[in-house]
Amino acid sequence: MSIDRIVCLANSYKHNHRCVAGISLVTKKWIRLAGRKIPGCLTVKETCYPDGNETAILDVFEAELDEPCGSNCHPEDIFVTEKPWRPVRRFDEPRDQSFSPRT
Repeated sequence: MSIDRIVCLANSYKHNHRCVAGISLVTKKWIRLAGRKIPGCLTVKETCYPDGNETAILDVFEAELDEPCGSNCHPEDIFVTEKPWRPVRRFDEPRDQSFSPRT
């Protein structure tokens, strides 16, 4: 298990649940978060911060990652633990303009 900082670039509905993905600010790679309760999805509660606000596009947040769970369709998938996500900041500061993810 490790803590990662992620900039949220997708938070969409998937089968009445949620799909959250973005760029890891640690590895600079695309990452798609998955819970263990619903295959390939997250519950709404899992995508909310302790104050009840849901993760928003361009939020930088910390999440505790577990083991990879990628498939042929989604090799970037990784399980998150049940530990609540922690908001850090918005990804809209001048220093963010020079950010370049790995390809």
